Parts: sequence; C-alpha cells; structure tokens
Amino acid sequence: MDKDYKLAEHLIAHLQQDEVLAAMVCPTVWDDQDQVDAINRSAIGQPGSVAVTPAGYVPLLEMGVDAPMVRMHAVLAVSCFARTAGMPGGMPPLRCLSGMVGQALHAVRLWDPVVDRVCYDMPSVASVEDYDMTKSKLTGYRGRAVILYAPVNF
Repeated sequence: MDKDYKLAEHLIAHLQQDEVLAAMVCPTVWDDQDQVDAINRSAIGQPGSVAVTPAGYVPLLEMGVDAPMVRMHAVLAVSCFARTAGMPGGMPPLRCLSGMVGQALHAVRLWDPVVDRVCYDMPSVASVEDYDMTKSKLTGYRGRAVILYAPVNF
C-alpha cells in the first residue's frame, strides 16, 4: 500500500472525529473514477458527501440553488502538507491560505451536476479551517491539512 493511500485512510479517520463532517465522510478511499462518479451522482440533492482520494484532497458536494442558473458547491479542498498532487496548477502553500478568504483559488476539481461531468473552476475561498495532522504516525507526513469551503458559480 503506497503512502498516498495510507495517508488517505489516515485522513478519513481524522475527519470521522469531526462532529460536523463525521456523518458525511465516505469510510473508504475513493480510488476508482467510476466509483467516484457514481457516488457523486447519488450525492446530488443530499446534504453532503465527503470523500478522500489518494491524491490528498476531499471534495464535498452540497447542492442548493442560490439564484437562477447558480449552484452553490461547498468544496473541501485539502492540501496535505502543501503537496500538489491531484490539484491542477498546484496548490498554494499552506502559509498563504489563511489570508486567502474571499480570494480566488487555483483550479479545483469539481463535479458539475448540470453537465454531469468533472470540471475545473476557480472558486473563491469562503472560509479556511485547519486540521492539525501533526500527530500522524505516518513517517514523512507532518503539518496541517487545510480545508477550504468555497462557493462556486456555474
């Protein structure tokens, strides 16, 4: 089992301890695109669906209509210790994220229910939360996992 997969499992266990996210976390690592697509489809209209991928980021789809033709997605984009895997264009360094509320992010991988496919958009950061991962027992992984909640307009 590679380090990314083990890290993903560790992150799932960590998120399951969160009072808000625990009920929404998928207990298995999403490592197959067909599986991800199927779960994303089933999540449409549900309060939320959190999944962890070996790439080290967590999508959360939360559907609701803010205005005609505008859908709000609550996106959890987790940068595990400033790693760039899985994020097109890379991920901003962790030290920059705390000051990014209201600013645009690099492209984030999202599921767009309107066109029924994965797409890329550049959401602004609605809020930033730190998850302390320094107690991780995985060698080489120390730091904080930063979760970004970002509304996205399509």
